[in-house]
Amino acid sequence: MSAAAGCGPTSAGKTSVMTSFHGYELLADYHTHTIHSHGTGTVAENARAAAAAGLSEVAVTDHGPALAAGMGLREPGAVEHVRRMVEQANLDQDQVRVLQGVEANVMDRGGALDLPDKVLRRMDIVLAGFHPASRGTVTGELRALWRSHVVPRLSWRLAARQRVENTKSLSECAYRHAVDILVHPGLRVAIDPLELARAAAKAGTALEINSAHGHLTPASARAAARTGCFFAINSDAHSPVKVGDLAAGARIASLARIAPERILNTGLAGRSGAVPLPGRHGRRTQRPS
Repeated sequence: MSAAAGCGPTSAGKTSVMTSFHGYELLADYHTHTIHSHGTGTVAENARAAAAAGLSEVAVTDHGPALAAGMGLREPGAVEHVRRMVEQANLDQDQVRVLQGVEANVMDRGGALDLPDKVLRRMDIVLAGFHPASRGTVTGELRALWRSHVVPRLSWRLAARQRVENTKSLSECAYRHAVDILVHPGLRVAIDPLELARAAAKAGTALEINSAHGHLTPASARAAARTGCFFAINSDAHSPVKVGDLAAGARIASLARIAPERILNTGLAGRSGAVPLPGRHGRRTQRPS
């Protein structure tokens, strides 16, 4: 796994701070959106919001280009433009370290993503997950919506098969690509959380406890934790005011009795050597000191 929050100094001139949520000292929010996909704030505004929330790291993770209705990173140069905005945000302030990331879309049963690996490897952090209408064409979007919303209601056998296929797609995504966090597992598509957790533990990828959606329940999170996988508590903020709003996710983690050492944004994950350093993908070498 290549993503973990930095505890102590996170980069030159940046000091570590943290905020307590339901007993967890959280110092990062690894899932936020900006105007470059369908968020409402800029990179700089998300950075200021993270600092105001008492965090020391924030990731800008706009949607990949396949998201329906053009809500993902649309222009060919969008990734590089966001990179420049992230670099500028880090130059303009020293309270919070801003990371460039992406929320990539899982596209098929084999776990393919909507951005090439050569782009993903340049990111500070990579999120991936299902978005039911992520096919890039109107026909594809309608087909995806039919599969996710109508098919499961028609037959329990079809629903069970789809659950297996969805879980396999996410698992293959983690195995095949440099993915740090699988986001909002179970949102709008059925998955087997225990089987996915086993795959995540094997792949070295964290499962997200999403504060905005809450689809990983305390019971599912407790069962997942027994596999040895790691977690990340994120806001999934689509506006600056929601950046760092981690209380709902922390509550789920608390009810599931997940140890702080299993949660990336406590900064404690990996201190025992359980998380490979610097990570199998070799992107982030800055680790807790």
